[in-house]
Amino acid sequence: MFRTLIIALVWPEPNASAAGTHMMDLIDALRPVSETIDFACTSGPSAYPEDLDNLGVVKHSIQVNDKDFDFLIKDLNPDLVIFDRFMAEEQFGWRVADICPEAIRILNTEDLHGLRKSRQLQLSGHDLNSSGFVENDVMKRELASIFRSDLSLIISEFEMDWLQSHAKLNEDQLHYFPLLTADSASEGKNKDREFDNRGGFVMIGNFRHAPNVDAIYFLNEEIWPLIRKMKPSAEVRIYGAYMPENLKKLDSEQEGLYLMGHAENLSQVFNHARILLAPLRFGAGLKGKLMDAMSQGIPFVTTTYGMEGFSNFEDVPSAVADDPGSFAKLAIEMYHDAQRWEKHRLRGFEFINKYFNREDHLNMLRAGIENFAEQKNDLREGNLLGSVFRHQSLQSTKYMSKWIEEKNRTPISSSE
Repeated sequence: MFRTLIIALVWPEPNASAAGTHMMDLIDALRPVSETIDFACTSGPSAYPEDLDNLGVVKHSIQVNDKDFDFLIKDLNPDLVIFDRFMAEEQFGWRVADICPEAIRILNTEDLHGLRKSRQLQLSGHDLNSSGFVENDVMKRELASIFRSDLSLIISEFEMDWLQSHAKLNEDQLHYFPLLTADSASEGKNKDREFDNRGGFVMIGNFRHAPNVDAIYFLNEEIWPLIRKMKPSAEVRIYGAYMPENLKKLDSEQEGLYLMGHAENLSQVFNHARILLAPLRFGAGLKGKLMDAMSQGIPFVTTTYGMEGFSNFEDVPSAVADDPGSFAKLAIEMYHDAQRWEKHRLRGFEFINKYFNREDHLNMLRAGIENFAEQKNDLREGNLLGSVFRHQSLQSTKYMSKWIEEKNRTPISSSE
């Protein structure tokens, strides 16, 4: 049994983001193999909190560049530490390595932030390199964090392949842990709300996530006018937590475009709409909105980047278009074709059940962590590049942090 510590920069919000749901799945996977689970976070209270106390998870408030964290980790003495995304590992990884060198260090990537940044830069006009991506500092920092970690949790098979082919990581440094749905998809789900009983389009997404914000503007400026030209009565309702004021200004009854804010009950939203739109122009990883759509039985239209996380699967239901005209045309075709709609819906149920069985992936993660624990010394010795990154990359972070600590402890006085 492990003494588990999770270190994060934000509290999990499963009712607001796919990342929050994924963190709760990770906690569920760890509970049977952990005698204790502590969750340490640098942020204040969140708007859509999960009741971690009810799960027996002990919460701690921490700060960066603060020696109090050293006392906390000495007291907890964890033998398994999960860093929620590479920024948390950058800030706290060296402290964990110094104080608890035997603790297994696992990085929860959520998606590859550097790959997402590459696509965003490409969209703004930057050229791709010979390997097909735009090099950026986020990518370099994230890859360094992955190399420093004992094991990294990767959300899509595409990213597993990318890390091995482009970053030359070994397979035993990575574990495939995808997004999972709350329960098994069922053909009976929402049976009373089939094609003829549904209407309108829907979009969902947390608006602290840049690809989701861009998708709204892309829809509003280039896609929705084309859809309305083909179907003047078309309506789309857009849901998401943390919707900024500038987006709310797009709300227009005249254009049939409604900004709804946070969805309290996603099942109810999906139960009434006919088609989910996901016009994502950049991003990475698996798309939680598409996982939810398949699980809940609502067909979707998306882009190549939206489908990227599923690209290794031949039997995934797919309705993909990248340019505005093709996207709008496909959305209208899907909206009016009952036979195609039902086929897409049934294939979605089958796909989720076949590849994203929740208990299977939770069990595989437990087994992967326990397997690493048994071979920890041998695997660490084989990760020479990781030890180089730990030695070199963190020195500047470590000593800068110590300098800030000292500066905060003893403010420099100014002379008059």
